Amino acid sequence: MNVLWAAHIAHHSSEEYNLTTALRQGAVQYSASWIFNLPAAFLIPPPLFSFHQHLNRIYQFFIHTRTVGRLHPAIEYVFNTPSHHRAHHGSNPHLIDKNYGGTLILFDRLFGTFVDEDVARAQHGGEPVVYGLTHNVRSWNPLWCNWHQWQYMWRCTSHMGWSLRRLEVLWQRPGWNPTQRDDASFPIPSAIPLRPVYDRQAVRGVAGVAYLLLTFFSTVVMLKLLVVACSSDAATAGGTAAAYWQAWGLCALVVANTTLLGGLMEGRWGWPVLQTLDFARWALVCALTLSARSAIEARLATAATWWNGVHSTTTTTTSMRAPPVSLDALLMAVGVLLLPWSVHVCKNAAREGAVLDHAKRKTPPAAAAAGKDVATAPAQT
Repeated sequence: MNVLWAAHIAHHSSEEYNLTTALRQGAVQYSASWIFNLPAAFLIPPPLFSFHQHLNRIYQFFIHTRTVGRLHPAIEYVFNTPSHHRAHHGSNPHLIDKNYGGTLILFDRLFGTFVDEDVARAQHGGEPVVYGLTHNVRSWNPLWCNWHQWQYMWRCTSHMGWSLRRLEVLWQRPGWNPTQRDDASFPIPSAIPLRPVYDRQAVRGVAGVAYLLLTFFSTVVMLKLLVVACSSDAATAGGTAAAYWQAWGLCALVVANTTLLGGLMEGRWGWPVLQTLDFARWALVCALTLSARSAIEARLATAATWWNGVHSTTTTTTSMRAPPVSLDALLMAVGVLLLPWSVHVCKNAAREGAVLDHAKRKTPPAAAAAGKDVATAPAQT
């Protein structure tokens, strides 16, 4: 179904296959998965269901790897192994819609959707598994990776106006187009050649890479701090409304940070757009931090008290007292320090992106064909 594939497509859009692929999940995937979990609510005790769900997620994390080969035949027959899941992630035509299992592979064997990685390779002339989609996204933009299939569904039914038949695209197979015959709307290629992996790098040098890492890890820390602070605000009298807007602010911060990271790595948008997005992201961080001022300052005071207690028990000298922290001064100081660094990285990324675009325009079409996907076709695997 298109609607389910659109929710899951971000996971399969990776052209690499390693442990990070397991973490590459669709933004709206879990908004649809409850449909399949609902029957379990009437049959399985919640603690047992929760245990199984978490075990399934942890197990699937470790099978996203090319490092582990085949395991013992008994394990390969019962469980979903790295070998089986590599075939599931292949965009090769003979691997599409195979090996759906999460922890067990028995149901794929039972319903005829199982394929053996080595057997499939031998039957197709040694063709290796090609990861990604049949028509790759070729973008670092997380918004586009999550929403490009929805955009395709909207575009291919836009001529139908507001007809109820337009909703048919939601439950039709990926690639279905109401204006063409079903078998011609999105032909799956007879073979998927080894393609150059999308590797556009507009951020170069130590300063640029360090800024990307700082942006990423500071986002994780800030989200953790703000989630705790917002939870405290929600528990106080009259804090529910504030926590509601803070939750939306946290969602906006995640979108802004991930979009900025993708924009910097690609360098397509130009310096004004990148710099504006970075300023907006920092302004959102400041607004959220100040909105949860009391909860954050309380935790900083608790941390300072803990530090002084540990220090006083490990030395005979006078305990170091943490100075009082003013969030306003702290945010201003960090902003002043980051401003020149941000301008430098955004300008360099935009300049490098322009160089890459210029080089791409000068590349002969025949030479570029191997690394270019069909832009108008929907992504499918």
